[in-house]
Amino acid sequence: MFGEEFDINECFDRAVSLEEDFIQEGRVEGFHYGQIAGFEDGKALGMERGFEFGGELGRIYGLALFWNNLINHSPKHYSKRTRSVITKLFTTIQEFPSNPTDEKYDEKHDLIRNTFRQASSLMKSKTKAPTTNEALSF
Repeated sequence: MFGEEFDINECFDRAVSLEEDFIQEGRVEGFHYGQIAGFEDGKALGMERGFEFGGELGRIYGLALFWNNLINHSPKHYSKRTRSVITKLFTTIQEFPSNPTDEKYDEKHDLIRNTFRQASSLMKSKTKAPTTNEALSF
């Protein structure tokens, strides 16, 4: 009719593969939107956990400042070991990496908590740092 030969089988082949084409298109589109949603969820969770840890670190730092002032106010009531542990706590907090992808992040985090527990014990404080399970509950 228009100079081209019309093949009816080609039309049926397209109709048969239509479902598979839509499935593949949906899979690609779903994967794309899933990546976006996963990124947004990860960002929100990271922000939440970051704020929690920042609050914990601030609390520990505040107590270390308070204990340091107590030691400076009445040095004869506290041992040299107590002073050195409080100093170590300050140093450990100051050396803590700001980037959570740093390979020493978890190691330094544990060191801060352990040093805090030690300082808390030496200062005869009943304040406790949250355990790893409490801080990382999902």
